Order: sequence, then C-alpha cells, then structure tokens
Amino acid sequence: MKNNKTKILCAFLSLFILTAFSSCGAEIKNFRKLSDGRLWDRSTDTYYTPCSVSLRAYELGDIYAKNETYNYYKVNWELPERFVADEDTVLGGVYRNSEIPEINISNFGAVAAKIYVTGEIRQLVDELLASPDIIGDVSRFTHYEDGTERVNAVVDAMISGEEKPIPVNIDEDRVFEIGLLSADYPGLVYTVIFMLDINGDAYLYDRSDKKCVACPVMIKDYMLGTSSETSEDISK
Repeated sequence: MKNNKTKILCAFLSLFILTAFSSCGAEIKNFRKLSDGRLWDRSTDTYYTPCSVSLRAYELGDIYAKNETYNYYKVNWELPERFVADEDTVLGGVYRNSEIPEINISNFGAVAAKIYVTGEIRQLVDELLASPDIIGDVSRFTHYEDGTERVNAVVDAMISGEEKPIPVNIDEDRVFEIGLLSADYPGLVYTVIFMLDINGDAYLYDRSDKKCVACPVMIKDYMLGTSSETSEDISK
C-alpha cells in the first residue's frame, strides 16, 4: 500500500512539473496597440506593422499575445517574431515585424495558388500547383498539372495589366478568390479577386491598392471552368 501511495505521489508530482513547464512555455505576451495601428511588444521592444488587406494567414496557430480588445495568434509556418495575426481573415489581419519591408504582389514571390468561392465559409474549389522543382516528387498527386504559367499570368496582369474601372454590375456566382502562395512566406496568402460582370467581361482586383485590371483570357477561361468544381472534386 505504501509503495502504491508513493507511485501515485510521484505520478502527481511529475504531472504537476510537466504542467508547470508547459504553462511557462505557453506564456501569452501583452501587446499594446499604438495610435498608428502598429502593435508593440514591450518585453522585447518589437513593433509589428499591419500588412495590406490582401494578405491573410493560411492557418492560425496558438494565441501568442493579447491586449484589451484582441487576441493575436502565431501564423503557422512563420516565426511569431516575424508575423502575428488576429482573427480577421476577411480584411487580412496580419502584422509583420516592422523591420520586414512591406509585402506586395510584386515581391511576394507567388509560386502556386488556391481558388476559393466565398460566402459565410471560404470554400476551396481548385488549386494551381507549384512546379516540380519547388514541390518535389509529383507522383503523390492523382492528377498533377504545373500551375506556374497561370500563377505568373495573374501576377503579371496585376503588375502591368491594363487598369480598368471597378465593374458595377457583377455576376455574384462568378466571384472567386485567387489565394496566391509563396515559398518565401509559406504561412501567408495573397488574395486577388476574380470578377465577371453581367456582360461577360472578366477582371482581377487587388484590395490592397484598389487596382482593377482586365483579366487575361487564359485566366478567364480557367476560372470559369472552376464554377462547376467543388472541394470534393479536387480531393479525388
């Protein structure tokens, strides 16, 4: 009986020690929101600057910090010393370490993309895969197609395409998010909006600089083909 009590006590103490160390490792920082929109981590004198509304976290991790109003999360596949994010995935919600230059579509380094329809829930309907030299062995994919040419076409159009007025009458069933992915920023998504107006003309739109351009024919044809796709289809 004495030995059993000793074992139980040792197990309890071990659990207590593990819990204590775990709690210490998960210490939540206190951020201060400054009047210019930046976040300040006083403990390390680190400043975080809001990224453009076109950037969002691909996936939120654990809570990293908080203030009186918001929780701020780790961005999975990124270091929290570089990026944190709040829960606003509609208007971006990503903050970068102020020593990191501003990220835009020109320097994001897009290599792939995921295509979403939006509503109450963002739904994945298709994807443009990166080239084999980036993703390695492609035999794990049931149907592999290199999406590099289409990704580059989206980026090039937004950088140097013919700028157009934002269309007024949009076909709501033909609005998609093109979520560009980068090897340089693996935890972030850069969103470009695809729109089709009621006349059948297609546009690409970047919310960060409110730039709207004519959509390349290659992208229009591809995007309209996704309208009959579902997230179940691409998993096959």
